[in-house]
This record gives sequence, structure tokens and C-alpha cells, in this order.
Amino acid sequence: MHRIRRHRPSPALAAVTVALLAALGGVAWASIPGPEGIIHGCYGKHGGQLRVIDTTAGGKCRHKEAALNWDETGPPGPRGGRGATGPRGAAGPRGAAGASGSAGAQGPSNAYSASETAAFALAGGERDVLSLNLPAGRYVVSASVNVANTDATNEGPETATCVINDVPVSTAEASGTATIPFVSGLDASETVPLDGTWRLSAPETLELSCTQLTAGATSASLAQIDAIQVGALNGS
Repeated sequence: MHRIRRHRPSPALAAVTVALLAALGGVAWASIPGPEGIIHGCYGKHGGQLRVIDTTAGGKCRHKEAALNWDETGPPGPRGGRGATGPRGAAGPRGAAGASGSAGAQGPSNAYSASETAAFALAGGERDVLSLNLPAGRYVVSASVNVANTDATNEGPETATCVINDVPVSTAEASGTATIPFVSGLDASETVPLDGTWRLSAPETLELSCTQLTAGATSASLAQIDAIQVGALNGS
């Protein structure tokens, strides 16, 4: 008859078994740390061994253990001081200045003027009233002349036309006609405007002249010519 021997597990085997069970148990843990972010643990009061428990699954410390809890995330550390300011970088090279454009030619700004206050009778054909000498150039001209009905016997209107020509070319760029009614006891008159532009290739004279177109008596007076030299004449 054989006696069955019972073998007590060695301390090393027991430790391996406990570690294996702990590892297998750790796979089942699903709430470590807990919802509040706290890790719950127990440590032996005599041996100081530490183990982690899941309190949501009913884990508790044994009577020979003391509870030990800690946060998964520690408190934030103090804010570090401000670092020293780095040295200022060197200034970049200055860009080259652009070249200045050449100055344009100064445009002309000459003004020429002539006037006549005397009265000139227009009967008998064309009568020169006023002239203005100009150098070569381009001009804007503004002129005027007063034409009066001086007929004391004919009670009808009198008509006269005035024109500005450049001499010797004789190009008329301004003209005007006036018909002045008869007013008993008064020399009725009308101002005739004469405005135009001239392009003179050489020095010339602007000549203002008037011609009576009716058989009565007319006169021209208070003639004025103003010419301003310009750089260009634009438009038709």
C-alpha cells in the first residue's frame, strides 16, 4: 500500500502564482485610475508591499494594509520666469535710392495784351481798329470790340462784322457780327466777342478790323485783345 505524499508549494512558486494572478486580474481592471482621476492603492503595514485596487469593482484594502491614493496627474508646477531678451539683430542694408527723372522743359506762360479806347467810323469799307504783335508760338486769344449805331437820320438797324487776322498770313480764327437797332437820341451799341486760337510759326501781328455791312453809319471803339502763350493746343 502506497502513501500519497502531499507537497506544499515552495515560497517562490507561491510568489510567481500571486504575480500571475495579479497580472491576470490587471487585465480585467477597467477603472484604474477611477473616473475622478485618482489611483487607489494599498500597501502592507509591515512589509511595505504596494498594490493597486479598483474601488469601482469593489476592491478594498486588507486589515494588514493601509490605503494610499494619488492623482494620475500631479498639480501644475509653478510658472517659469521670463527668459532674457535676446540681442537685437543687425540692421539690413539700405536699398539704393532710385534715380531722379530729368526735369522737363518749362512751359511758356507769356501773356500779351493791347487795347484801344478811340472810336473809328466804319463807313466806306474795312477799318483796322487794333493790332497786337506776337512772337512765334501757340496762343489762346480773347478779344472784344464795341460796335455802335451812329446813324442819326436812318431809323433802321445797322450791321457790322469784325474779324481778327494774323498778318502777313491773313488767317482769320475769330470773327463776329453785330446788328444794332436805331434808338432816337442815343448811339445804341453792342459788344462783339472775338475768341480763337493761333499757331504762329514766325512772329506775326494779330489785326482786329471791322466792316460796315449796311448803308448807314456805325463806329467801333473800346477794342481789346488778350493773347496767352501756351505749350499745346488740344482739341479740334
